[in-house]
Amino acid sequence: MDVLTAIKGHLENEVPTWAKELVMEALSTYTAPAVSDVPTLSWIAQVMGAKPIFEMVEQKVPDTGTYEFLIALARSLHDLRSVLSIEDSIAAGQQEAELARTIHHCISAAIPQWEVGVEIPQQVRSFHGIFDIPVYYNGVGPNPKVDRIIDLVELCFKIDDLAPLTTLLENLLQIPAKTTVHDRFRVLYKPLVPRLKTTLTALGQSMALEPFKSFFKNVISLYLARILGVVPAFPPPTLPNTNIGCGCSHCEQITPWLSRSTAKLTFQAVQQTRTHIEGQITKARISHLARMSTDATGRPYTLVVNKVPELEAALVWRDAQKLAEEFIESVADTDATKVIMQDRYQDATDALSGVKVFILGDMRVARRGDIIPGEGILPLVPGAAGATVPVAGVKRKQPS
Repeated sequence: MDVLTAIKGHLENEVPTWAKELVMEALSTYTAPAVSDVPTLSWIAQVMGAKPIFEMVEQKVPDTGTYEFLIALARSLHDLRSVLSIEDSIAAGQQEAELARTIHHCISAAIPQWEVGVEIPQQVRSFHGIFDIPVYYNGVGPNPKVDRIIDLVELCFKIDDLAPLTTLLENLLQIPAKTTVHDRFRVLYKPLVPRLKTTLTALGQSMALEPFKSFFKNVISLYLARILGVVPAFPPPTLPNTNIGCGCSHCEQITPWLSRSTAKLTFQAVQQTRTHIEGQITKARISHLARMSTDATGRPYTLVVNKVPELEAALVWRDAQKLAEEFIESVADTDATKVIMQDRYQDATDALSGVKVFILGDMRVARRGDIIPGEGILPLVPGAAGATVPVAGVKRKQPS
């Protein structure tokens, strides 16, 4: 490829036979793709057509470690295609079609690699200025995974080809080995949803545009089926309507704790203090809500107050309901959720209210680049500079 790079500047658009033979020989042995080669490959597509590049990508480019190369090549070929699109000739039209096929293939080959080698930067918190402690990623801060997904979405709109996004969004719904569903939501889905909505709005598109509608529907479904949990089989106990204890610094912790989902409350204190707390809890007659025990492993001993399983389960479910409602609201408002969920909307409502468990159905992502007829559209969304943009999802050619 270095030889071709060196000679291309000395050749006009008419490439001699010996140069064509040299090009074909180089492409037939091209197995170490590099982003630096993209300008030369685009030149080959310009002077010889995109078919040799398509065949090279299909037959020679490895399936792994080539994401950056493939995306760079797709962008460069799109720039070339944009130039040809203004030429009104049969030959230019045929060359543009071949370029479109090659661009599509490059992106399709890159998508299975989108997550390879992309890591969330390690966040740390300083401990008294002595050393740093790793911090659990909570969806705030840089997220290269989300950045890459948004780049792909924008690129597919730019080339006016949403088909590869179906594969991408289906890939996103797969939970990698050794990754929990909770981690997938924390690291990917929750940070991605607002970015994806913002991107669609900026493009003047609706959440009801496929394949995005299917993706949003499946993410909500996955949350309800795998994160929300199951409503307790027994009714929750009634909490006291008065404060427990004397109001001291120990007793004042008891009443708020009873209404939280935290399983236990501990008091490591001298015997006199422990006896006082035990007496106040006994006096409150809440043995149907909490049980007491003493942990004698340390000094002083620790009084441990545990919620009964019925109360703990009810409070855990209450918190899970609230988090599920907040997540769905982060995806869409009530009207938009009805459009997105369609026939599963009532199932979602029943799951949130605890009427029944949400069962995952078909998780496929629709392979259509437009709103499915008869399914309705979403409301207007804010546009640039406070304007409103109709987002009915009408497919249109995007500017190059």
